[in-house]
This record gives sequence, structure tokens and C-alpha cells, in this order.
Amino acid sequence: MITIYFEPSQYTAPPFQFSCALAEDNMTVSITWNAAAGRWYFRLQDGSFETLLYRPLIASPVDYDFNLVAGLSASSIVFREATQMFEITP
Repeated sequence: MITIYFEPSQYTAPPFQFSCALAEDNMTVSITWNAAAGRWYFRLQDGSFETLLYRPLIASPVDYDFNLVAGLSASSIVFREATQMFEITP
């Protein structure tokens, strides 16, 4: 498992981004703030930057995993609000 600390910056666009290898391909994850909804959004893009998934960033509690890429990938990406960490299982 790979962990990535969620530390958005007001000086970059998007405010937070990382690349990771999932079972299917190398992917780019971007986290953007939606002012109208008042929350963070999760975007998953493939190697050619085609958007595969765009959804609200939903945090998992410590004792349960909400896989953000369920149904799209054999891998998993989980965000833990308590630790502000993304947990990636390729």
C-alpha cells in the first residue's frame, strides 16, 4: 500500500494532484474545490488525460474502506479524513 498526504495548495491548479499506478494503467488523480457545493472533488484521469471518474471526495472512517475507484479498477484508492491520507493499493 502507498500512502500520500493530502496537502492542497492555494497556489497551484489543481490545488492537489498526484500520479499513481493502478492495476489497469498509470493514472492521475486531481482534487479540486467546488465552491458551489462547498466540498472537494476527486477526478481520475488515464495516461492520455481522459477523465474516467469525477465525484465528490468521500472520506472513509478508520474502520471502513470506501474505495473511490470501485467498479472502475481492480485497485483501490481510499481517503482517510482522520489522517488526511490517500491509501492506494495497486
